[in-house]
Amino acid sequence: MKHLLLFSSMILTLVVVTSASAESTIPFQEKCSKAAKEFVERLDSPTTFNSHYNKKLDTCFMRVGFYLGQIKENVKLADGSNKTLKHPEWMVALYSVFDEKMIGNCAYVGTGKQECWVGTTKCKTIDEFENLIRPYMEE
Repeated sequence: MKHLLLFSSMILTLVVVTSASAESTIPFQEKCSKAAKEFVERLDSPTTFNSHYNKKLDTCFMRVGFYLGQIKENVKLADGSNKTLKHPEWMVALYSVFDEKMIGNCAYVGTGKQECWVGTTKCKTIDEFENLIRPYMEE
């Protein structure tokens, strides 16, 4: 009987602590969302963004996508004619919202990477960049 009571109280404690812990992040998530919206309004040309309160790091992060326009390239074709190619210029960035600091960036012109990094780590592709920012945006 003693063991049953002890086990029951442990389960009840676990349920209460887990529930309280899950609920306790809601105010932080709301504050994060509001701050991210205010921050993104001050950026030039954002096209997409999503924010996330990271409980483990106790801060707010935001992933922002930008379309920066087009770069024109004049090329000479095999038949001697000229053609103008238009390459989209875009970038994805990770920001720490509360201190408005860029944590990472991946910029492209067309299909050619120009710059890609998170913290002090360089990355070669957008997929590597997304994998590097995942711990900031999912925990």
